[in-house]
Amino acid sequence: MNETHRGDAVSDAAKVQAWRDAIRTETFANYHCEMGKALWRNGDRSHAVAAFERALAIRANYPEATVCLMDILKEMGDTAAAERVRRTHAGDRIDVLIEGYRALASSAGEGGRHGEAHAHWSAAYALSGQPEDRVMEAVDLLLDDSAGSLSNGAAILEGLRNAHFDDSRAMADRLFTGAGHLALRGRFAAAESVLVLGASLGYRTEDFEGMLGQLSFRTGNHAQALTRLDAAIAANDRMPHLHMYRGLALMGLNRLDEAEEAFERSVRLAPEEPLYRSNAALIDLRRGRTPSQSTVEELQKTAAVWKWIAINLGLVQEDLGNRAAADHAFRQGAEPLPHWAAMAAHYRPGFEDRVFAAFRRLAVAAEIKN
Repeated sequence: MNETHRGDAVSDAAKVQAWRDAIRTETFANYHCEMGKALWRNGDRSHAVAAFERALAIRANYPEATVCLMDILKEMGDTAAAERVRRTHAGDRIDVLIEGYRALASSAGEGGRHGEAHAHWSAAYALSGQPEDRVMEAVDLLLDDSAGSLSNGAAILEGLRNAHFDDSRAMADRLFTGAGHLALRGRFAAAESVLVLGASLGYRTEDFEGMLGQLSFRTGNHAQALTRLDAAIAANDRMPHLHMYRGLALMGLNRLDEAEEAFERSVRLAPEEPLYRSNAALIDLRRGRTPSQSTVEELQKTAAVWKWIAINLGLVQEDLGNRAAADHAFRQGAEPLPHWAAMAAHYRPGFEDRVFAAFRRLAVAAEIKN
């Protein structure tokens, strides 16, 4: 080996070792920081302080551990020690503290601790003044179960209608994710307010307008759903689920020919997906046609995977006079998430009363009021 190659080998080995050392440092520091957070949540502040100090001894430039140690010391009344931690590990760099609070907020939100999360986003916003932090505070407030959180989050969002974001695309992604979490929690009005803000940023129009269209079904507002879905499809007409929802909106408006065309379009875009084929049974029922045995069999297969579709099967079985099979299907369809029950009825335009009646009879959706 000549001297040049020997030098390259030594250099590469040094780089690999430096990389390993960096990973080891990151891993151990993170372990102690996470341990400190867990101890703090459990009320063991003295051991939490020790864990944060160990994390910072391993990695001095650790924003998350820095703000944790600062805040717990303040909580314990030792503001002088908290200030020493700030000077030692952040100095005059506010960005270090902002990064720390953002990391804490993201971690808490991912863990479902939305009360912690919005407090950390609030701390980040107090230092940064950036609307991105304020928006995330609002989303976690909307997800929090504490009294007043929902109204406080809504008020913050309302004040951000004309805000300018440095990275609108990234903000759109985070808003869409937040809206999805809200919808899964059954907080549809809050989800809609987040989606409206996200749609105004000009990115992922098909996603924002598409989800807004789906939420419109919850109130049976088929005209609004159609408007929103048309906007989504104008942005991207290759998404089969948008055409399926558009067909449902058209069914709600008694435009059955157009609805059937929309359903057929969704099938053409995803012919291998039985979910989209399942809507043909609804058209048959609305037109007074008895679904074929093959349609029933396909619905049974689809409902085994997509429990949501079992409601279509229940309607078909009712029309065929198979009450026991219909009741089984309705129970299956109402199973996934309780707050979907009302939406499930609205997703069967023209059959809402029948779905509501079945849910009430079977006591699977006690929250249904209308």
